[in-house]
Amino acid sequence: MAEQPVTLNVTMPLNISEYQQIALAALSELYLGFPLNNTVLNAEKIAEILKISPDGEMTSGRKFVDVFNGTVEHLHSEGYIRPVENLTWKLTDKGFDRMNAPVPSLTGAPATVTANSSVGAAANSIFTSSEVRSQTFMSKLMKSVMGGI
Repeated sequence: MAEQPVTLNVTMPLNISEYQQIALAALSELYLGFPLNNTVLNAEKIAEILKISPDGEMTSGRKFVDVFNGTVEHLHSEGYIRPVENLTWKLTDKGFDRMNAPVPSLTGAPATVTANSSVGAAANSIFTSSEVRSQTFMSKLMKSVMGGI
């Protein structure tokens, strides 16, 4: 009797998906404001971009503000963003270089994203497009930004 291949249905953990959404929204905002030091980065602004309540819970049950704060802390500690003053942040050269890189793949991308788009432009298209956000495409963009992490 022939053995049947095993099929695994692996889904991304909710905490990673939530991190990716918030990180891409934050990095996209900072990319659009680069090189000026006047981009306010707070939970309310990112929640508005993601069309969720800043006081609410994420799909995982964690508070949005806690996931937002952890994401910003991580992006800062990894050298992608730096504080300027108060709630104002700026992309570092490392963050800018990663956001300015070419899009790794167009699979699942909004129609406004082309082969010549940067990661930053693609991320911005995700948040301004009325199309459904592809978690797979967002994941590809984050892997490109974070160097495969």
